[in-house]
Amino acid sequence: MEKRISKELIWVWLLYLSAGYLNALTLLLFSETAVGQTGRMTSMVFHFFQNNEKMAYQLLFLSIAFLAGAVLSGLFFSRKKFDPQNKKVGWVPILLGTGLILVDFIPDLSPFVLYYVCLLLGIQNSLYVSYRNSSVSSTALTSAISNFGAAIGNLVRGEKESVQRIIYFSGDVFAHILGASLCFALALYNNRLLLEMGALLYMIIGGYFWFFRKDFSIDGSSIG
Repeated sequence: MEKRISKELIWVWLLYLSAGYLNALTLLLFSETAVGQTGRMTSMVFHFFQNNEKMAYQLLFLSIAFLAGAVLSGLFFSRKKFDPQNKKVGWVPILLGTGLILVDFIPDLSPFVLYYVCLLLGIQNSLYVSYRNSSVSSTALTSAISNFGAAIGNLVRGEKESVQRIIYFSGDVFAHILGASLCFALALYNNRLLLEMGALLYMIIGGYFWFFRKDFSIDGSSIG
C-alpha cells in the first residue's frame, strides 16, 4: 500500500483550508456564511413567509452570486477531465486573491465583499479537481465527512485500502477547521488583516499549482 502524500493532495487541502478561512471571515464580518446553500435557501423561504423580504432578497442574491461563480467556473474549466497543464487553474486563484484586496481598499466596493466571497467560493467549489475519479467540492464538508465515515466503516470490515481514503478525507476536514481557526485567531490580533490573509491564501494556492503542476496527475489517481 502506497503511503505517499502527493503534492496534488496537499493542493486540495489548501483549497479546503481557504474555504474554511473565508467561511469564517464572512461569519465574523457579516454574521452570514458564504457557503451552505441548503440552509440559505431554507432560510430564504422562511423569511419570505415571515414577510421579512429584505432578508429574503439578501439571501437570494448571495445564492445568485454563488451560482454566478459556478457559471464562471464552467467557462474557465472543462468538466471532462482535470488538466494540470491548464494555466488558468493557477491564474484564477491569483486573480481572485487580487480581487479580495481590491474590494478591501476601494471603499465603494466594501458593501459587496460578502457577495464577492460567495462568487469566489462558487468558482472554487466548481473548479474541477478529482480524487480517484471522484469530484472534489472543497467549500462544503458534508460529502467529506460522509466519505470519511464510510471509509472508516470499510476499514473496520477489513478493506485495508481504505486507509488512504481515510487520510484524504480526514485531511479535508482538518484543513477546513484549520482555515477557520486561522481566521478567528487573526481576528483577535488585527481585523484589518483578514481580507489580506484571504488574498494571500489564494495567491499561495495559485503559486503552489504553478510550481508543482508537473507532478499532478490528469485523473487525480496519484492523490494520496
